[in-house]
Amino acid sequence: MALFGIGSIPATAAERYSPDDLLSMNMAQLMNVEVTTVDKWAMPLDDAAAAVTVLSSEDILRSGMQTVPELMRMVPGMQVARTSASAWAISARGFNGTFARTMLVMVDGRSIYTPLTAGVDWFRRDLLLENIKRIEVIRGPGGAIWGANAMTGVINIITKKSLDTQGVLVGGSGGNQLHSMGKLRYGGMLGYNTSYRISGRYAKHGRQMNSNGLAYNNDDWDQNRIDFRLDSRLSTVDHISLQGAASRGTLHNIPSSGTYDGRHIMGEWQHDFSDDSALRLQAYADQTKKETFKQVRFDHIDTYDLDMSHHFNLTQQLSVNWGVGYRQTRFNNINTTGTNPLLFYQPAQSHTRTYRGFVQSRSYWHDRQVQLTLGSKFENNSYTGFEYQPSMQVLWHMEQNHTVWGAISRTVSTPTRFDDSATLAYQVPGFSLNFFEPNPDLKSQVQLSYEAGYRAMLTDNLHLSLSLYYNRYKHLTSGESIGLFGTGIVGNGLGGSVHGGELTLQWQATTHWLVKASYSHINMESLKPEPWSTAQTAGLEIAQSNARNMASLQSHLDLPWQLQFDSAIYYVTSLQAGGGTITPAYNRVDARIAWSPNKHLQLSLSVNDLFDKSRPQYLDATTFNLTDIGRSVHAQATYNYD
Repeated sequence: MALFGIGSIPATAAERYSPDDLLSMNMAQLMNVEVTTVDKWAMPLDDAAAAVTVLSSEDILRSGMQTVPELMRMVPGMQVARTSASAWAISARGFNGTFARTMLVMVDGRSIYTPLTAGVDWFRRDLLLENIKRIEVIRGPGGAIWGANAMTGVINIITKKSLDTQGVLVGGSGGNQLHSMGKLRYGGMLGYNTSYRISGRYAKHGRQMNSNGLAYNNDDWDQNRIDFRLDSRLSTVDHISLQGAASRGTLHNIPSSGTYDGRHIMGEWQHDFSDDSALRLQAYADQTKKETFKQVRFDHIDTYDLDMSHHFNLTQQLSVNWGVGYRQTRFNNINTTGTNPLLFYQPAQSHTRTYRGFVQSRSYWHDRQVQLTLGSKFENNSYTGFEYQPSMQVLWHMEQNHTVWGAISRTVSTPTRFDDSATLAYQVPGFSLNFFEPNPDLKSQVQLSYEAGYRAMLTDNLHLSLSLYYNRYKHLTSGESIGLFGTGIVGNGLGGSVHGGELTLQWQATTHWLVKASYSHINMESLKPEPWSTAQTAGLEIAQSNARNMASLQSHLDLPWQLQFDSAIYYVTSLQAGGGTITPAYNRVDARIAWSPNKHLQLSLSVNDLFDKSRPQYLDATTFNLTDIGRSVHAQATYNYD
């Protein structure tokens, strides 16, 4: 049993690398860990009427993973597949794909979901993992608080405050896939109440192999990133933070290769009226750019967002949470060849606006053992107009350490600029043939979700979590054909239901060893085209991108002589499409060993996919090619002095 696992163990020299020590808590403490993604304000995990997983700083650093998307493999029920050296397909509870529409991803509450094509450009999010405090993942709808595109899940990457990253951190690593990586961080104080940090990271990722195993794809990539954060306590009731980052890299892929860069700045102010009431303002500006080599085309996106939220207790038995917000996004998508573009947007320059508001109330009954939460998000966007996303949640602490919950939610996923304005065409003088045309009349996808869950301390050292769901869908996106030549268009031609569940067990075997086991199941067979739809199947990505069954066994083990041994095994069933197998089922074994000769230095060696040289994980929707993802070996040294 000790071979497999992830978790966290009592304090050792690893404390220098994991100051929050989330999983070194006992099981009872773990059930009361605070989470913020459920309703924007801190609450105990056991009070959340949702399927929530928290990856702590120690989880992250002991995983052996080197990128944020790979970390998602540790979350029960998450569909994670690497499609090339620089791209991943990640989603919860179905609808996985390179352009996953139904999963909202944020960093400190700032959305990194791309409004151009949907999903997340994961290569842009090559964060310094030592700066991450925790990652909170909700499997299931989060639209009542976070709005559109949080249909099947929410990922919120929460970074550490600068006060928690004082001193110097320097590190370097290398391997057969992540060829080289360097990192540097410095944190200090400006006076008594203000702290800051500056950090940088460089990474160069190698190519992956074609599925024939004979040649390498031209999909290597690299990135330089620098970021900063400043936190200040203006008074006993006022706190502000300011953070920002800039990154630039080179990306090789098909059909285009080029450079990309991005930058953002975000400020936040929180005023505490009392222990039970606080107001928070958050504003950010975000810019992303991608330019193909030889300047064939470029895509620029500028986003400006303002958000306000306020929570207070109306009575001792009733709390209220409400807020408003505004977002403007500007697009500049231009082909600079000027004559025969394959992909172009009409108009090349445009902007969208979203106005939003939400209100939520939570009432407590029977000495706070029963909780009822009612709320809804209301939005008006430039594509589909007014949208509403209500939710009702009930939670019952039946007895000490036993909790049941249920929820009913309506959520939506809105169209993108690609759906609304993109054309794929072949053009020669005097002739033009459109392969794909925009659909400005596309509707939002709609999900009606029913959830139930149970959490319990079965013994003092064994924790169980079970969640079940049944989702009904209408207006799901589909590939439709129009015209004489069968020109493609995105339509709303799919509907039906999806059901499944996730089970997690966490066992503190000894004070130095923790084991996690999980199993998830999903059934999407009820999704069918509408009678009027020209789509003959439930769509390429829906049919093949979701493994019906997944399981994992993970553990952390602290050994004598300041050694750590961490390992995990993941099982994923095959992906099917068109009556055939696209990718076979597989087992993946990861292992990591680390040594801390003193409290400042750590040396580690990690191997991902220990027993298999390479395999395909997913059909890349951007190229329709299978890429073999190879075994990864990575050695790292980190020095942290405060």
